[in-house]
Amino acid sequence: MIASLIYTRGKQELKALEGSFRYEAALAGDDEWKWLLCANADDVAAALPDTPVLDLSCIDVTGADGTKDAEEMRSRYREMMMMVIADAKMSPMQYLKPSILPAALLMRPYTAASCKAVIHDFVTAYMEAQGKADSGSYVLEQKEGKTFLPYSKIAYFEARQKKIFVRVGSREYAAYETIDNLMQILPAEFLRCHRSYIINRKWIDRIILAENLILLTDGSMIPVSRSYRAEVKALS
Repeated sequence: MIASLIYTRGKQELKALEGSFRYEAALAGDDEWKWLLCANADDVAAALPDTPVLDLSCIDVTGADGTKDAEEMRSRYREMMMMVIADAKMSPMQYLKPSILPAALLMRPYTAASCKAVIHDFVTAYMEAQGKADSGSYVLEQKEGKTFLPYSKIAYFEARQKKIFVRVGSREYAAYETIDNLMQILPAEFLRCHRSYIINRKWIDRIILAENLILLTDGSMIPVSRSYRAEVKALS
C-alpha cells in the first residue's frame, strides 16, 4: 500500500489535486493507495498518528505556517517524497532547503495541464525510485499490492500465530514469513535476540541482561533468550 497525503487549504484545489493524483496512481500500477486529504492543520494532526509510513505528500507552503508544516512533515517522514505548492510571492529559499527537501514544485498560478504534468512526473519518479530502493526497505506483499517499510522505521519483527508481525510506530503489519528466512535477508542492523524476535539495533534504548530484557526507544520491552544472550551481551 502506498500512503499519500495532500494538504492544501482550498477545498476545490484539494479535490482537483486528488483527481490528478488518483489518475496517475491508476496508471502507475496495481498497488493500493491510501489517500489522506487535508484542508487544514487539524486534518493533518488527525491523520498522522495512524500513518507510521508516509510515501508521498503534496504540501501547500504558501500559508502563514506553510514552510513550518512542510519542515515538520519532513522531520517526521525522512524517506518520504514531497511535492510543494508555492507562488511567485515566495522566495525559493523559503522552500528549496534541506529541512524540506522537495522533489517536485507546483507553482501558482498554474493550469490544469501544467498541474497534471507535474503530478505525472512526481508519481513516475516515485515509482521508479521504489523499484531501485527495495534494498532499503522490507517489502510486504499483500493482495492489495506491495508496501515498502523502510528498515529505519522498523523497531522489531515478532513471530506469533504462524505469522511475522512487523512493528512500525504504533502499527503492526502481518506477513506470511519465517523468522529464520528473515535473518537471511535483513541487513546487519537487525539482531535476533529470541526465537520469536528480531530487533533493530538502532532502536535499542537499554539492555537489562539481569532481567533478560531489551528496552527500545518506542517503549517496547523485548525478551532475550539464553540462546541469544551472548550476541546481546556483546552490544552492552
